[in-house]
Amino acid sequence: MSENIEVTKNPSERQDGNAIFNAFKNKFSTTVRKFRVNSLNREVGFREVTVNEQKTLSKTSIENENRKDIIYDAQCQLINRLALEDGFDIYRLTEFDRIRLLMEIYQTNYFKNDITYKCKECGKENVYKLDFQKIIDKFDKFDLKDDIFTIEDEQRIYKFTINYPLVRTVSNFYRDYMKKYKGLTNIER
Repeated sequence: MSENIEVTKNPSERQDGNAIFNAFKNKFSTTVRKFRVNSLNREVGFREVTVNEQKTLSKTSIENENRKDIIYDAQCQLINRLALEDGFDIYRLTEFDRIRLLMEIYQTNYFKNDITYKCKECGKENVYKLDFQKIIDKFDKFDLKDDIFTIEDEQRIYKFTINYPLVRTVSNFYRDYMKKYKGLTNIER
């Protein structure tokens, strides 16, 4: 679950001094929210997304709609920028955490209004609202423990571990995929 912490002018009312200091230092919004990060087994403070950051992420996504590697890394970089903890690195966390953090951030910053769209066939206006809180609540029900199993044959024992990949692994996959299968040569490692 997340927790809202409002920054006040009175230092004795502060609940998270380091997060508040970073929020002021970065000249960003003064609302700090704490989200659970399962890979770290604790909560981490995040500031809200600025309008400029929202525009940058939207522009990056639109201009690179066929470059999933760029969109993925733009989302990761945004999460890193929003974290108010020194040394926080989304690339060292699991993909599960990245998705959950995006849901928390989107709930805080996006989709506060209903989305209205018009049907191309009948012209009827439809209203759609994504309930991020219901999605986030379902995330809390996932079993995140590694699943370990073995398979034996006459000569060997094979041990397998199934778990959520690290964000770095997924990012590298997207880069490798774009390089190998899309023929892009200007991809950095």
